[in-house]
Amino acid sequence: MGDNFLKGVMWGTPLIVLSLLLGMPQGYAASQAGTVVTNPDFSQKLAKAKAGDARAQYDLARSYQTGVNGVVDEEKAIFWLQKAADQGLMEAETSLGSAYDTGMGVPISSRKAVFWWQRAAKHGSFFALRCLGYSYIEGRGVAPSNLSAYVIWRQLPPDDVEAVGILEALRKNLSAEELAKGDAMTLEDVFGTGGLTKNQPAAKPAEKRNDNDSE
Repeated sequence: MGDNFLKGVMWGTPLIVLSLLLGMPQGYAASQAGTVVTNPDFSQKLAKAKAGDARAQYDLARSYQTGVNGVVDEEKAIFWLQKAADQGLMEAETSLGSAYDTGMGVPISSRKAVFWWQRAAKHGSFFALRCLGYSYIEGRGVAPSNLSAYVIWRQLPPDDVEAVGILEALRKNLSAEELAKGDAMTLEDVFGTGGLTKNQPAAKPAEKRNDNDSE
């Protein structure tokens, strides 16, 4: 059949049929033919997110951050990021802290950034620990404290070159008594004093939206 067959079907043949013959993506063919094609992965992700799946909510937020159909929507990203973070998903807590730190979709707030990084750190986020380590050294969102910073940087792996260097510098600024105290302290000791309350208000964009989201 070969070339003669292709010549016979090339003209007047629907693009969706040609996509099967030539390996053209069906979504592309349908869009060129004027047919609207829904992204099944996005639809499934959205359905799971609306049903309360924290991982799906986080993935959906990431989709809106990078662009859905080529369009970035920071408001929707924050809306779903907030929902996932409220359920204790570490990645969402970390990202929400970074959003407040940089002003991505929300007003910049060092205090709220620290709050969400604290929650993420308790759930095992090394990135959040680093952010908090610098926050306590510089006094961003919290009162500056070399002792608290020391406790935080101690939680990072012993082979972390950055942490090793900062701990060495912090030790030079702490007394022997403070070092002994810091070696006995945990993250709960740091975050449980002088931190934000657990009833942290939701991000403003999240408060203005409802669950009627769409692609």
